[in-house]
Amino acid sequence: MKILSLDFYHFLNSKVLIVLLFLNFTLLGQSNFSLPTGVENDKIKFELADNLIIIPVYVNGVEQSFILDTGANHTIVFDRENESLLENNKPSLVYFKGLGDGESVPAIKSEGNSIEIGQAFSKNHVLYQIPNKYTSISSRVGSKIDGIIGYDLFKEFAIEVNYTNRFIKLNTSDIYLEKVSHKYDIAKLHFVNKKKPLISAKYETKNGWVDVNLLLDLGSSSTFWLYPNQRKNVEIPDRSFEDFLGSGLNNNIYGQKGKVKKLHIANFVINEIITSFPFEDHIKGIPLEERQGSIGGDLLKRFDLIIDYSNEKVFFRKNKYFSLPFSYDMSGISLRCTKINEVIYKYEREDIRDQILVGKGAAVGHSYFEGYLYEEVRLNDKKYEYEYEVGRVRPGSPADLVGIIEGDFLVKVNDKYAKDLTISELNKLLSSKDGKKIKMQIQRQGVQMTIVFQLKEMF
Repeated sequence: MKILSLDFYHFLNSKVLIVLLFLNFTLLGQSNFSLPTGVENDKIKFELADNLIIIPVYVNGVEQSFILDTGANHTIVFDRENESLLENNKPSLVYFKGLGDGESVPAIKSEGNSIEIGQAFSKNHVLYQIPNKYTSISSRVGSKIDGIIGYDLFKEFAIEVNYTNRFIKLNTSDIYLEKVSHKYDIAKLHFVNKKKPLISAKYETKNGWVDVNLLLDLGSSSTFWLYPNQRKNVEIPDRSFEDFLGSGLNNNIYGQKGKVKKLHIANFVINEIITSFPFEDHIKGIPLEERQGSIGGDLLKRFDLIIDYSNEKVFFRKNKYFSLPFSYDMSGISLRCTKINEVIYKYEREDIRDQILVGKGAAVGHSYFEGYLYEEVRLNDKKYEYEYEVGRVRPGSPADLVGIIEGDFLVKVNDKYAKDLTISELNKLLSSKDGKKIKMQIQRQGVQMTIVFQLKEMF
């Protein structure tokens, strides 16, 4: 059995970390993207789900939703019920061996796939399909996630990431970068393992400033991670608490949470940052001499960015989110989304024969009601309903002390139906203010109950 050496990569929201392990070796196949002749840039709208950038990607002609991630070495597809997505050109079975002592995870390597992102196209793309049961990203993020794309796209374009207006722009022209560069502060990128972008920064401790190299990690919805390392003077703050940080392919991740007073990055100083410090057992395999931590989407969304791998630069411009305070869970609850239902509303309109809707994807049917002809119009007006359950409860937390347990089904929070709230909105409620009263209606083994507790500041 061939077992591949892997580096680690993660997603983190204020509740749950998902650690995926990705290949760290040279692949056969080109996986090169290009724009049509004469096209120098292309703009693509994205969805922001719990600080993760989700873009539409066509895999062999089928539309999928992928996370855009600077931390991912290669393109990953999650196996649902559509194995036919992958081309069967030279398929092979490989195994992912992650951090810790867990079992290896099987994956299918497939060459010769076509990928389209906006107008960008890759004709001979190498994909890795991981069984979805090992990832469950959709349940953590509360949004449909079919895969991840990173280095394969970033190596071809200078990519503008505009959190303010929710779009990315793929650029091939250095003239464009020269034109806009005066609007940004520019920092140097350097790479570990040739593919992972690092940025130099420093943060303030009680003993002074500490220099660190940080992974620029769009694929993490966390704020700031530091890996404890005495040689690099990276230490856990005195005021911190032990917490479950997330689940990996083959183990759980634990560590401490604390607060860093100041982080200096590019020409910006960012204050009072919630920071995660994983235990040593969970960061084995990371080159700690080269990389001392990472910055994720909760911090990066405070800037509009241009990420330019070929010129080894990243451009920062603060946006309207820059001064927002950093928050974290004060309830002790980690939620998982167990189902996402798409609801399409129907509109009934009497006597609108002269108001026929053309285009917009509307499906029109005719019926009679009390003698009037009306049209039933089904528009592309989509809403989503969610189902949530408690995935984990932090020992000694407010939720734990009032008896909330893993597996409780969430019905309401402060009189709002959970089914109408995104996981980001729920997280915001549960990390809002020290002392805030939370009234939570849950269902356990068919019995509904109402539980009241107060959020608690941990720092």
